[in-house]
Amino acid sequence: MHEQKDLNVRAVAIFGGGLLVVAVLVHLGIAALFFAFRRSREQADLPPHPLAVSPAVPPAPRLEVAPPAALEALRRQEDELLKTYGWVDRARGRARIPITRAMELLESRGLPVRPSQPPAD
Repeated sequence: MHEQKDLNVRAVAIFGGGLLVVAVLVHLGIAALFFAFRRSREQADLPPHPLAVSPAVPPAPRLEVAPPAALEALRRQEDELLKTYGWVDRARGRARIPITRAMELLESRGLPVRPSQPPAD
């Protein structure tokens, strides 16, 4: 046995069904409204929104798109300078040599020494 005077099951079921019907109607109404907005926008010949247009390239300095690739390219360029012969200033007769060769020459010839000066009195 159960109490029949505390809860009206029929009223709760009718309220739940009504709530469900209202929720479905609200969703259908919103969907129809969005459909109407989309159709009116497609029919109107409006220019695109300024923020929808792709922005111009920002001024320098710009962020790197692929920092590891840029660093690798920089290191390849530096290695090329350190490991090859080439002219620095051909008019003045200045050239660069590989760093390993420069270290060998420095080891065999020694560091240049300044002429000694007499101590100041």
